[in-house]
Amino acid sequence: LKETYDVLKDYYPLPSCEEIKGRYYQTINAVKTHYSSMYQDVVSGRKTEIDFLNGLIVELGRKKKIATPINKTIRDKVRGLSTKK
Repeated sequence: LKETYDVLKDYYPLPSCEEIKGRYYQTINAVKTHYSSMYQDVVSGRKTEIDFLNGLIVELGRKKKIATPINKTIRDKVRGLSTKK
């Protein structure tokens, strides 16, 4: 979360990173039995939105000279799972 927050904080009026983290964990707990649309895309062999999500963070981080190794790893791993790139 911190990596993404550092990239996006200058583009959007965000609450504190700690507040976002709290909301994130509340949401995860509320939907823990839900299968995300990206998961459904991967198992169905459809193209995912990974480049529009984590890929965007990687690109914006590159432009701002902020390292985004976690987002890059997630993007690359999901790309590797997708049969349609």
